[in-house]
Amino acid sequence: MAAGVLFSEIFQLSCLNLQTFLVFFVAFLLACLYLRRPRNLPPYPAGCWPVLGHLIALGRAPHLKLTAWRRQYGDVFTVRMGMEDVVVLNGYTAVKDALVDRSELFASRPQNYLFDFVTSFGKGQPFDPEGDLQVTIANVICSTAFGSRFDYGDERFKKLGEAVLIIVDRLGAGQIINVFPFLRFVPGVNKSLRDVSKYNAKIHAFLWDEISRHRHNLDRENPRDFLDFCLVELEKREKVEDFTEEQAMCLTYEFFIAGVDTLTNTMQWCLLYMVLYPDVQKKVQSELDAVVGGAQPALSHRAQLPYTEATLMEVQRMRPVGPLGLPHATTQDVTVGVFDLPAGVKILTNLHSLHMDPAYWPDPDRFDPERFLDTEGKVISKPKSFMPFSGGRRVCLGEQLAKMELFLLFSSLLQNFTFKSPEGAPVLSAEGILRITLAPPSYKICAIPR
Repeated sequence: MAAGVLFSEIFQLSCLNLQTFLVFFVAFLLACLYLRRPRNLPPYPAGCWPVLGHLIALGRAPHLKLTAWRRQYGDVFTVRMGMEDVVVLNGYTAVKDALVDRSELFASRPQNYLFDFVTSFGKGQPFDPEGDLQVTIANVICSTAFGSRFDYGDERFKKLGEAVLIIVDRLGAGQIINVFPFLRFVPGVNKSLRDVSKYNAKIHAFLWDEISRHRHNLDRENPRDFLDFCLVELEKREKVEDFTEEQAMCLTYEFFIAGVDTLTNTMQWCLLYMVLYPDVQKKVQSELDAVVGGAQPALSHRAQLPYTEATLMEVQRMRPVGPLGLPHATTQDVTVGVFDLPAGVKILTNLHSLHMDPAYWPDPDRFDPERFLDTEGKVISKPKSFMPFSGGRRVCLGEQLAKMELFLLFSSLLQNFTFKSPEGAPVLSAEGILRITLAPPSYKICAIPR
């Protein structure tokens, strides 16, 4: 009996000691993390939790929360993403200073486990336009990369499109791994990585087949497409190691992964805003009728269609598909305002804050394409506080191609159809859903032939 009581007391004491140890251990870790934090980093907003940081406060629309915090904390502040400090730059002055004026100091990329993992290896009836836009844009990219379009029933094309969409979906679902990298080793949680690996291999196999076919049929004097140009360049620089066949494949891969998702979402926003603003849609159609008539819209018409171009720009201002851009990192110690940022610190550029800044865009929540036109009705070529493709050294390399594809697809659709909401349907929502890119909620519209 006495032995039992003694054992019980020892057990309770052991549990107490264990609890005490765990409390002190956690406190010690938090203290170490605090002391490691550079002294003159920009301030934290309120709502920072242990371990989670500001993840709860940021919620499902972080670009909106960061823009709200800007009004309270200024253009430069720090958020805690899990266990990591991330400096957020808001507003045209701060973002331009980092991305354009001193781009060499912010040109590094922080580690991103998911993306590193990827690159290391109708007739008037209501319809959801997402699927049709995805396959159309994928085929446009195929035409650019491979010099030919696929039949929409082609099995290889269908499997390619499926693989691209699954990878984009899994990258969006697996963002938590970037915040807590150790989760990539946890069974169940790392399913996103397994799916990405599986479909990544399928896309790589498809692209290597295309490279092999192009190499066999290569006409060096008359390159037909992107892959031909890459192969010709490879032969010219065969002794130079900075451009390889592997890199040509990776560039083509990025065409698909980046292009399909971003262009699809941008076009979804375009059609959504045409339904919400039928007067703007009529103005675009009137301009197309006057300039293009019954011909097929071409890039040669672009300069003659300023209102159409301005409408695309206003959609990208209101709903940029990358409202926070891609993360940057400082290449060396740098001062931003009164704050000292150490080398290697992660940087987020809140592009949404640029596009909704009333100092540059009066009444920024109002959809108005004419804000991109000058007094003569011409498109303002380089408007300030407008960076839908980011800027500086890390500007999106596909910017010009994306602009051309968006113009051709948007003008062709508006030339041939009027887009409306189904009879009796509720007003469509323009609230975005931020995954890899900012997407509109699923919706159905009617395409009425003109």
